[in-house]
Amino acid sequence: KLLRKLLEKGHFVAIATHDKIYIRKALEILDEMKIPKEQREFQMLMGVPRDDMQKELIERGEKVRLYVPYALSWSDAIAYLRRRMIESPSMTALVLKNLLKRS
Repeated sequence: KLLRKLLEKGHFVAIATHDKIYIRKALEILDEMKIPKEQREFQMLMGVPRDDMQKELIERGEKVRLYVPYALSWSDAIAYLRRRMIESPSMTALVLKNLLKRS
């Protein structure tokens, strides 16, 4: 509902999710409403393994922006990571799996 409302008002939208279901629904709405690609982008957190989805979006001509968390101090970085882990335990598991795979 919110995506439609923003688009109806002519706003630029940044769709920030790793969830394929939400991405596909957003694409369906964007295509249905004939929203130009210059008026939208998809955002994902770097390190969360969604290369297949990123590739698919890029092949469609969508703008994909990767979010890279940055902190000036370790205490700020740890606080951020802790909060993200609490918010999304499943994403934490994906990140850890991805890190171990690269080692």
